[in-house]
Amino acid sequence: MARVIRSTGALIATAAVLIVTAITACAVANIPSQTASDNPSSSADGESHVGYDDAGLKEYIDISAGLMHSCAVNGAGDVACWGLDSLGSTEPPKTQLSAVSSGLFHTCGLSEEGRPVCWGADTAGQASPVEDTYSAITAGGAHSCAIDLDGRATCWGSDERGQSAVPDEYFMDISAGGAHSCGIKTGGEILCWGANDRGQSQAPSGHYRELSLGSAHSCAVQMDGRIQCWGADDYGQSSPPEGLFQHVTSGASHSCAIDESGNPSCWGSDDHGRSSPPPGNYAQVSAGGAYSCAIDNTGVVECWDLNALPWTQPDPGAVAGSRAPR
Repeated sequence: MARVIRSTGALIATAAVLIVTAITACAVANIPSQTASDNPSSSADGESHVGYDDAGLKEYIDISAGLMHSCAVNGAGDVACWGLDSLGSTEPPKTQLSAVSSGLFHTCGLSEEGRPVCWGADTAGQASPVEDTYSAITAGGAHSCAIDLDGRATCWGSDERGQSAVPDEYFMDISAGGAHSCGIKTGGEILCWGANDRGQSQAPSGHYRELSLGSAHSCAVQMDGRIQCWGADDYGQSSPPEGLFQHVTSGASHSCAIDESGNPSCWGSDDHGRSSPPPGNYAQVSAGGAYSCAIDNTGVVECWDLNALPWTQPDPGAVAGSRAPR
């Protein structure tokens, strides 16, 4: 579920950091969560769309799906969240962010200046970030991690399985899972720490450019675009398809990716249809609990599962440009 996100401002200050994306909750500007839009429009296919002008600033640029809540950020930095509001997981602070990362019941984001902002469950301190300026941040089960401008990683929250005990290394990417964490070192190798009861911290050798951790499995994109996964494979969530991909995301018991042409692929559990993405051309996808969400190449948010669960139904009043779940 967790995915790494990066601050645009911090990346400018640290151009050497590799730009990657990897995984959730609500208001856009002053529009309250779960309040329907006053002027929704309908397309020929019967799906609802809400559009804005402002030179595309309202198109969505980042999305993250958690266990039962989701969050998205548009080009203006407004955050929209929907789904189960457990412990405030769908109540982000009124501030502009560059991206979001959703964990089990909490979400973290970075401002354009690289300052961390977290909300939702804070039972283990997972939503109480260590103050610093970061280039990347990621939310996991009950812990969160970030990379500072020097490439040093910091984690906070639960450390019951050693998931917040960061090794003394330099990283260019990091992802927090259920009770484990992994990072890509500056040389491209993966290093993991924390729970390893399902082999989720036994990273394969090689060089990688993107990383995403799920509940008890992990996936990464190699430099050549092929995907490697490891850890729990009860439902096939660690058995990726052949092909070349630009982006990967790991959920509770499924994984998804976008190939070099923008086509989505998912594998693992397909309960509720979480691994059956609708056809289309996507810029980003995020695997959550029993559902998945994505942003297409026009900035429209789309989520899917067979039962149209509440957390897969973006409120058109809170999410500009959203399609009904398929």
